[in-house]
Amino acid sequence: MKNPFKKAFLKHKKATKSKSIVLKFFIIFIFSASLFVSCKKENNTIIVDPTDNLALDSIRATKKSIIVWEEIYITAYARGKNLTFNWKANHGSMSGKDSVTVKYWACPSCVGLNTIECKVSNEYGIVSDTIMIKVNP
Repeated sequence: MKNPFKKAFLKHKKATKSKSIVLKFFIIFIFSASLFVSCKKENNTIIVDPTDNLALDSIRATKKSIIVWEEIYITAYARGKNLTFNWKANHGSMSGKDSVTVKYWACPSCVGLNTIECKVSNEYGIVSDTIMIKVNP
């Protein structure tokens, strides 16, 4: 008489062994794949923001409302290399028109809102911005 438990045990043992083999292959595959991914050469490309080449972030004045003949300083905050500055005003006078900061003043005929423009340039182009200064009598 054959033992039915022995037959079931051997069948179970064979099924467990095949599952074990599949599991071992799966673990080896995952390990190999992780080595392949981790050994990949990293791309260290440096991406330069275009505004790092030339940007005029702001123009600020020590005061935005002055009286006739009062002197103020106006500064351009710009980014980039080899920057050139060019300042212009629709009314009033300035000194240092080719620098980061200008000294501005206005005579009696300049009463009202005056526009001061700064153009900043380099090999990448030109950017500009304006600021309004109110001149009071």
